[in-house]
This record gives sequence, C-alpha cells and structure tokens, in this order.
Amino acid sequence: SRVEYFLDGLKVGTSYEAPYDFVYQVNPFLNNGEHEIKAMAFDDLDNFNEAKRKISIQLDNADRQFNIFWISPTNGDTLSLANKPFNLKLNIDNPQNIQKIDFYYIDLDNKSRLFNYIIAPQQEDITVLWDKDLSPGVYKLYLTVKDTLGNLISMPGIIVNIEE
Repeated sequence: SRVEYFLDGLKVGTSYEAPYDFVYQVNPFLNNGEHEIKAMAFDDLDNFNEAKRKISIQLDNADRQFNIFWISPTNGDTLSLANKPFNLKLNIDNPQNIQKIDFYYIDLDNKSRLFNYIIAPQQEDITVLWDKDLSPGVYKLYLTVKDTLGNLISMPGIIVNIEE
C-alpha cells in the first residue's frame, strides 16, 4: 500500500506507511496563484482512488536566495534549426548564492536530457549553448539549481518550438 502525492500533475512524494503523511517543502520558485494537489491511494494490487483539491499559494519572493530569469529564448518562442547551436541567455540575481546550475531539455520521447551545466556562476548575465541533435518539435527547457546551502531546486521551465 502507498499514497502518491502530486502538485500540478508532477509527483512530489510517496508515503508507504500509515497514516501516509507527507510533508512538502514548497519550491520557492513556484508561481503564485492557484495550484492543484492530488493524492492517489493504492492498495497491494495497485487498485487506486484519488482526491484532488485546488489551493492558492502566495509566496514572498524576498525569501529567495537568488532569482533566475530566462532572457532568450522565452516561453513560447520558435527557434530555427538553421540557427543551431542555440544561445540560451539568463539573468541571475545573487549568483554568489549558487553552487551549480544544470540545464535540461525534455526530448520528443518525453525523456529528460542534461545538456550543459555551470559551476559557481560569477556573472549576473550568463549564456550557455544548446547544441544537441534536435529534430523539429516542441521541447521543454528547465534548470535545476544547487544553492550554497546544499538545496536542490527545480526551476520553472519554458516551452520552445523548433522548426526546420
């Protein structure tokens, strides 16, 4: 038996023992506003039942140790394969609070792929290359950040369309 917990469709945890509690530490980069939480209870045969609730989250951005902003491309942009490799540009407030940034994309087979990383960024404006074998289609780009306190934080991603 187990209970799986989801936030906005993404699995955030599992509990295997009664009373099936789960404590979720809210990602400080989660967008303010309405979100959906879901719990799925499974028995030993994997039969399940689920419950969903809408919740409102309001976070104080001042509590963040750093901020990262996509400069280029931005969410919804279309990129041409003729312009490959792609320069991804980001701006970081307080880069001294970051140990490492890993850059990922989700490919057309829905697999997450690491394509670049930066250790201890020094500048506020950074550029990384995305030069993997890519086909036309829709991709999600996202980051995971390890801060100087050792926390691993998944950043909200962007969606880009790649055309011939």
